[in-house]
Amino acid sequence: MHLTKLALITFLIGLIALFFLSSSLEPKQVRISEISGKMMDNYVKISGEVVKIKQFDTLTSLTISDDTDNITVICPKTNISKDSFVEVIGKVKEYKGILEIEAEKIQGRE
Repeated sequence: MHLTKLALITFLIGLIALFFLSSSLEPKQVRISEISGKMMDNYVKISGEVVKIKQFDTLTSLTISDDTDNITVICPKTNISKDSFVEVIGKVKEYKGILEIEAEKIQGRE
């Protein structure tokens, strides 16, 4: 009985530690020109200026540019405006042979 309690306590402590560690981990910050097919389905973090916006019924397509290149970011409808500076965390995907990012988190920055 004592061993079962010890195992349960160790399990709970490990689970709580994993929860806090996973919430503090962020993907690696990359320049847009560094994004390649080798990163397919991996999470990346980019930052840059919104240079083009296309609104659709349920989603928005943003073209984000940094000083190295630009990339399309697909996200749910948003109120981000052109010329805004943003940080994007998302998954690298391919659509019609072109790499893009499916955003999970977008936030403006100063």
